[in-house]
Amino acid sequence: MIHSARHASQEALARFRWEAMAIACMQHPNIVQIYHVGDDDGRPYLVLEYVDGGDLKQRLRDIPLSSPAAATLWKPWRGAMHYAHGATSSTRPQAS
Repeated sequence: MIHSARHASQEALARFRWEAMAIACMQHPNIVQIYHVGDDDGRPYLVLEYVDGGDLKQRLRDIPLSSPAAATLWKPWRGAMHYAHGATSSTRPQAS
């Protein structure tokens, strides 16, 4: 996440754009679709798919979760992470 683009390094901005573009190419039911990656006067932004039903912070508000409730959240997340890792592992930028 870029909190203040004006103070972010060029490397941080490049990584933000690369990661956003990588995610934008993914099609998975448990990954929010990125429709557009842009820049407005030096401030990067994303246009995201609207997902109804609240956010994860709201869902985790009632911690501790029961085992069935935790499994309900874990299974889709695990599948999305597995998909994302496979989709980006060969295109990830090399560390310098």
